[in-house]
Amino acid sequence: MNKLFFMALIAAAITLSSCNGGTKPAQSSQDSTSVNDSVAQDPASATSQMNQETKTTVDNLTSQLTSSLKAKDNKAVISTLANLETIYKNLVEQGKVEEATKYASAIQQFLNEHKEELTTFTSGNTTIAQLVTSIANLPTAATTTAEEAKKAVSTDIVNLASKAIASGSTTVATAEEAADLIKNAPATVKSAATAAATAAAADAENAAASKANEAVEQTHKKVNEKVNQASQKAADKVNKAASKALDKVFGN
Repeated sequence: MNKLFFMALIAAAITLSSCNGGTKPAQSSQDSTSVNDSVAQDPASATSQMNQETKTTVDNLTSQLTSSLKAKDNKAVISTLANLETIYKNLVEQGKVEEATKYASAIQQFLNEHKEELTTFTSGNTTIAQLVTSIANLPTAATTTAEEAKKAVSTDIVNLASKAIASGSTTVATAEEAADLIKNAPATVKSAATAAATAAAADAENAAASKANEAVEQTHKKVNEKVNQASQKAADKVNKAASKALDKVFGN
């Protein structure tokens, strides 16, 4: 009886030990990653966790970009995209890497929501295509290091950013300020926009010429087909007449 009671106590002790050992690691793992992972995976959550100054900047610049896309203004689109990426760079250089990753997540979400409009620009504009790709590849993980964040930014992005942003500013407090940044865009932005417009015009001209050539080729093909058909009919007619003549000669 005593032996059975002793064995029961041992079994109970093992069971309690096993339960306690299984709960502690699970609790530790959840606490260490749950908040940070939500920032990297959920753009809406990342936006809500940005400080108000950064959130206002995102709102003002993305609103300006929306207007520029609707207006089909190459210069404004290039300028605003460059300012968006440069602000990420500035946040990182100021030691605000965590804020920068949340900021990047928010602007990437905007680009994703407007990818159809952006495609209109990226298909014929190398500069805009490069800017969109660069922003899309900015690190957003909570584990991102300052070194990784710096390497992700285009080395010459400041050449396209407006003076205030290129000088290190990370805030755009009003919609008016966002519009003024475009007005004060550097000459490189105008050059890039002009080059893009020239390239687009050349592409359109080449496409029109190609279409015209194709139409001419189709016309020639149809004419040749009709000529060949007429020739074949004539040949068939001659052969038929010759066959009848031979039949008469040989009495068939």
